[in-house]
Amino acid sequence: MKHLRDVAERLIRLYRTGRDRAPRRGREEVVERRKRVAGTQRRREPQQRHDDEENDSRAVGVAADQDPERRHADMVRWALAGGATLRARRLLSTVLVIIAWTSLVAAAPPPPLVSYSKGAFETAQAENRPIVVFVHASWCVTCRRQQPIVQELASDGTFKGKSLVVFVVDYADKTTLKGLNVVDRSTLVAFHGKSERARSSFSTDPAEIRALFTSAL
Repeated sequence: MKHLRDVAERLIRLYRTGRDRAPRRGREEVVERRKRVAGTQRRREPQQRHDDEENDSRAVGVAADQDPERRHADMVRWALAGGATLRARRLLSTVLVIIAWTSLVAAAPPPPLVSYSKGAFETAQAENRPIVVFVHASWCVTCRRQQPIVQELASDGTFKGKSLVVFVVDYADKTTLKGLNVVDRSTLVAFHGKSERARSSFSTDPAEIRALFTSAL
């Protein structure tokens, strides 16, 4: 019985010793693993910095093996040039936006053509004058082909002597187009006073446009 008790006590001591050593071994393994990771990172840091410097040098067009002071100066010059280029691009973008905006906004038509206004149009009608309404869009190719023809006819003595007036309506002015019952751009409408005489759309034939002008007399 005493022998069995001794064996039991010995087993208990061995169990307790093993249980105490297990966490210690685990902690030791964790510490050792952390040391290995830290050592690996320390070895990699110089190489990583070198790789980063090479990548930065390639990005700015500076040789990686160049003298540090010279490389720094080249990088500064590159940065300044890049900044200037960026400012130039921004300026160019702004200019392009302004040009695009002004091209969309109706510009004053060249004389003797007149920008449409409801008051001037109604006054010309009340005076029983010959009138031609030209519906124009700045982006319309057909309108651009029509414009020199219309301008030449408006300057022609045959029509100018009869006090014919040409009103240019911006195609974006939907309220005026609705009042004139016009749907399409490149439309010409002839009036004599308040009486409509003729209309056409998308015509670039000088003879046809001249006939429309003549109908307003």
